[in-house]
Amino acid sequence: MPGNTKSLAIVANDPDAPDPGNPKITWVHLVVYDISPSVRSLSESGLQKNKISKEGIKQGTTDFKTIGHGSPCPPIGRHRYFFKLYALSKKTNLPAGLTKNQLLNEIKDIIIKKVEIIGTYQKN
Repeated sequence: MPGNTKSLAIVANDPDAPDPGNPKITWVHLVVYDISPSVRSLSESGLQKNKISKEGIKQGTTDFKTIGHGSPCPPIGRHRYFFKLYALSKKTNLPAGLTKNQLLNEIKDIIIKKVEIIGTYQKN
């Protein structure tokens, strides 16, 4: 993590929705921001229940039209899930509930570094 990181943001989405053989949209599963660089883990259950955590971490609105994490549940096939972590030069102090596009627009000038991991999931 860059030494001048003051805050982190995470966006997770599925570009294979609804069908990897014929994707139509990129489905947003997670929007989280104002994460302290000292945070080392996020609780899935905490993300689903709270729009602002006791640590001040804020959650945005997903494509499930709710605030909080939407678990992967692909209707067909194996989907890719892109998790993007942004190191930011300052805390955003934005309100909870932003969409992915709103957040990315607000942080575009304070992104120090972006990393991405991709995982896959298929229901059995």
